[in-house]
Amino acid sequence: MTARRRYRALPGVVIASLLCACSASIPELRAPEAGDTVCHQAGGEDAHWFGSPLRNVTERPITLTGARLGDANGATLLDTVAIPEITQPNGDHLLLGTAGDLEKDEPELWAVHQKVAGFKIQPGQNAAVGFRITRSNGQDTADVTTQTITYRADGAPTEHTVTSRLRLIITADCDTVE
Repeated sequence: MTARRRYRALPGVVIASLLCACSASIPELRAPEAGDTVCHQAGGEDAHWFGSPLRNVTERPITLTGARLGDANGATLLDTVAIPEITQPNGDHLLLGTAGDLEKDEPELWAVHQKVAGFKIQPGQNAAVGFRITRSNGQDTADVTTQTITYRADGAPTEHTVTSRLRLIITADCDTVE
């Protein structure tokens, strides 16, 4: 009889374990899903900044620990930065989209940029990770379909990863991009 009780209790333990595993996989940091494409038509300076927007959907601060290109063809990553969302006096919000030279093109954003590692995103706050990419030597097109951002929620024992599926392209003619 004891063995039977243990056997019947086992499915409950398995179900509870699965529920715990599922709730642990709920993203705390939201990033773009598949579908959006940003294309920079290359001419002159080939390197370009692209912002991947993020949102902290928890009630605790999140600290970014790193950022890198995920799936990429013909692209070289030159730099990454973290930039908080800026609320302007008129109530509009400013967040990095794209820029050729971030320092010259978007001085307000450049003034508040920080290193990715150690950048904190407060609960409910929006921010962006800026990826400065260029076409690899000899490549006609740089095509990045995912970016990987690693982070740690305050008080959490482990690091997590979120994947941005914002497609970033540098090419000579954006009209030819599929």
